[in-house]
Amino acid sequence: MLIGASHYSTLPSLPSVRRSVNELTAVLTDPQVCGLPAHSCTVVHDPSDGNAVGRAVGTAAAEATDMLLVYYAGHGLVGLRRNQLYLTLKDTDPERPAFHSLAYEVLREEVLNGPARNRVVILDSCFSGRAANPLMSGDTGTILGQIDIEGAYVLTATAANEAASAGEVITEFTGELIQVLRRGVPSVGQLLTLDILYGQLQARMKARNLPQPRRLKTNNSGNLALAPNPLHSELIDEIQQSRNPASSSPEPNLDTPAAESSFVYFARRSQTLVDRLISDLDQLERDEDDPARLSRLFVLDHTASRMRRSNESALILAGTPSPPRLHNPALAIDVIRAAQAETEQYGRIELGEVDNYIEIAGHAVSDMIHLLAELYENATNFSPPSLMVTVTAQQLGLGAELQVIDSGIDIGAEQLIKLNRQLSAPPKFTGSGIRQMGLLVVAQLAARHGITVQLSKTPSSKFGTLATVSLPPTTVVNRRPPPTFRRRPPIPPTTTPPTARGQARVPGQGSAGL
Repeated sequence: MLIGASHYSTLPSLPSVRRSVNELTAVLTDPQVCGLPAHSCTVVHDPSDGNAVGRAVGTAAAEATDMLLVYYAGHGLVGLRRNQLYLTLKDTDPERPAFHSLAYEVLREEVLNGPARNRVVILDSCFSGRAANPLMSGDTGTILGQIDIEGAYVLTATAANEAASAGEVITEFTGELIQVLRRGVPSVGQLLTLDILYGQLQARMKARNLPQPRRLKTNNSGNLALAPNPLHSELIDEIQQSRNPASSSPEPNLDTPAAESSFVYFARRSQTLVDRLISDLDQLERDEDDPARLSRLFVLDHTASRMRRSNESALILAGTPSPPRLHNPALAIDVIRAAQAETEQYGRIELGEVDNYIEIAGHAVSDMIHLLAELYENATNFSPPSLMVTVTAQQLGLGAELQVIDSGIDIGAEQLIKLNRQLSAPPKFTGSGIRQMGLLVVAQLAARHGITVQLSKTPSSKFGTLATVSLPPTTVVNRRPPPTFRRRPPIPPTTTPPTARGQARVPGQGSAGL
């Protein structure tokens, strides 16, 4: 049963909720994805009567024998006295949430009273984490009764006191859930279980600097599978192709199909493990109060972020990049700092003149962070540790230009020509030239978005290299030209390290909360 509240009498409308419900319904009933029976799927759009919704859930719970899945998307409100979670409906009054809404306690009781062996509740709303936090409900008897029931699993879009992001087209949490179900997860087996989905959602939402999901489960309910894993069958095909190279139709990006298959397999497997590591570190950081241990966890988090970028680089070079992380447009200054956070020697990166009105298009944000981080690594690794690497950004026509400047080892003229040729026309990666892997990744990412990257000697220094990144108009949006009477002051230089979490936050996710 899927319930969506997108239109309200007093609360702001949430157009993305209707599409979220429809898209998730399509995925759940798609024979090629989840394959749930379409005749057993009930969709309720914009209900106004909480009692009617409760009765409908009770009816569905009474009829389900194998699995009962209840999904809700809409505004979430908190009661003033008991901190209860209310799932809003069309006529909900935010000043009196107990009226004309669906209290989560009521929904929970209806779900748990049915005969189904497995019960799954998915909530995409603000404060939905209260449903996944037993300590928030204040009803110990109900909690203990719930824990005794087999197969109960609650998955929420946010923590107990966090707002959810509605997104522009589809809600952010549900959009990520749908992508994982459709695209699959590498190296986790044949089935997408609830725990695997939860781990993937945590990693993906964290990578986009969005609220992270929560869960509450009983016994082995996390092993319940919602869908087959599409990437598992693809991996089997790759392994078979590696054993029978003649059957491989597209020409791979490595010397042999076997090499490509092994390269992709181990990169994906490593990437999955790193995503789980980052998710576990995030949980440890939230639960840790000791400053010394927390500082050490931040260092590990930063290292894990660099490991993730390394795995993504391997997939890019193999010609099978991981699914892109989608963003809203982000200021260039935030993209620059996010790349700094993924660099080992981040303290040596300083900001020069950065026009603070340049924004990077959402589809290019993730790749630009990766591209700049590779250039930072190259600049810091090939320059003395006592010298800084400077980054600048300015508007250039309808596009923009970023520069990474170091004062390190000089590059010979012939080598410079060779590297620029590779950056302009990315060659096939064959495993040779491993020392230039970072620049090959830069070349692949730049080609994906029509970006030009060129290396030259630093004009103001006898030694050093200048990397110029020219962004076409398709990667720069929402430009706000400076006032005509004077130039807007640039952001002053700084050597501030990234956030303690090891990853700089990229704003621009400012869509309305649920």
